[in-house]
Amino acid sequence: MKLKKIVVLMLVMVLIMSLTLTGCAGAGGKDETSKAKATVDSFVKALRELDVKAMANLIAKGVDANQDDDEGFGDKDSEENKMMKEAFKRMKFTYKSGEVAKDAKEVTLEYEVEAVNAMLLAMAALGGNQKISDMPLSKSDLEVKLVKEDSGWKIFNVEDVIAAATGMADMADAFKSE
Repeated sequence: MKLKKIVVLMLVMVLIMSLTLTGCAGAGGKDETSKAKATVDSFVKALRELDVKAMANLIAKGVDANQDDDEGFGDKDSEENKMMKEAFKRMKFTYKSGEVAKDAKEVTLEYEVEAVNAMLLAMAALGGNQKISDMPLSKSDLEVKLVKEDSGWKIFNVEDVIAAATGMADMADAFKSE
């Protein structure tokens, strides 16, 4: 009887130790994944607010994304910017998959993006007869590539992110060279 209790106690201790160690091993990657996802979320928020400086801080070094453009979106109260803000309010970035591996310096996160197509927005602006809230949303799958820099995760493929955010992801693919 005493031997049975010892065996059961040892099994319980082994189980507890293995569960504890398993939880510790995965925590680093999950935390980094959360940080990478937070970068994407912050970029989307800055885009909704047309905040060029905040977006520039979330773009990887060396990526040519007109970061020197001090004017940004120009007059924030212009009719065009009001329309863009209204369209971006409807934009949705939904995380699908992707995890940061331990000690990784690069990661690709997959998102589903729903957005008002910029071409439809431009036609509505010219015609003045369609509400942005009535416009259909285009859906696209997006791979957001991020790189780890000193100050955290930064977006590497900003052009693809902008294309998806403007409902133009399919059109952007048409102009890429093989």
